[in-house]
Amino acid sequence: MKSEVCNMASERQSAHYKPNIWKYDFLQSLTSKYYEEEEYYRSRAEKLKGDVKHLFVEAVEVLAKLELIDTIRKLGLSNLFEDEIREALDTIASMENIIENLCGAEEDLLYVTALYFRLLRQARL
Repeated sequence: MKSEVCNMASERQSAHYKPNIWKYDFLQSLTSKYYEEEEYYRSRAEKLKGDVKHLFVEAVEVLAKLELIDTIRKLGLSNLFEDEIREALDTIASMENIIENLCGAEEDLLYVTALYFRLLRQARL
């Protein structure tokens, strides 16, 4: 009985799928306001990137730079500003009196130190 079952050819039922209605020409004919204004959005994004790069130059205090880097990381934009982040962290690390430069007030010392080391760890420096 076992050999009879194995010798039987099983026929697959064909699925009668309907042809796809999404033809290439149809998809290309669809438009959106974003597609029409693509150049505007590209130039706007580049301008905003330039503004953020300018913020790195404007941030003079160590705490301001660290918080800027932290905010950029939290927004998920750190991959766009890797060079600026690395340069800012290298500049902070090269300071002679780093603890004195980290902050002016004693109560901020723990916060700033923890933030600095977390950013260094995330940057893998």
